Amino acid sequence: VSWKRDPEKPKRPMSGYFMFLAEVRAQNPSLKMTEQAKFAAGLWKALSAEEKEPFERRAAPQFERYKQQVKAYKDSGKGAAWKQKRELHMKAIGKASRKEAKAKVKGRPAEGKGGRGRSEARG
Repeated sequence: VSWKRDPEKPKRPMSGYFMFLAEVRAQNPSLKMTEQAKFAAGLWKALSAEEKEPFERRAAPQFERYKQQVKAYKDSGKGAAWKQKRELHMKAIGKASRKEAKAKVKGRPAEGKGGRGRSEARG
């Protein structure tokens, strides 16, 4: 059983950049994947806001739909149930949660949100 991600959790849609990247990859199939990514990143960076706008406009409704799906998912309690189920499984096999493992390394008890933030911790 894979416990990395809840299969019922909505998947994040592609951003405007990734839609652009898909087009670049389709137009340049002979390039290696790493070369495609570098090439597309350079092209994207050189585009003006007006040139990026069609890609971002196509991505916007998908992202709004995703936000609604995530809200419904959280409101249903499925996210909390998955998290609890995963933590019980991890304890049963003897693995600490990320928060507990991180606290163990730092020598302090695992806590929820709060406490000192990054900027406060630095000084």
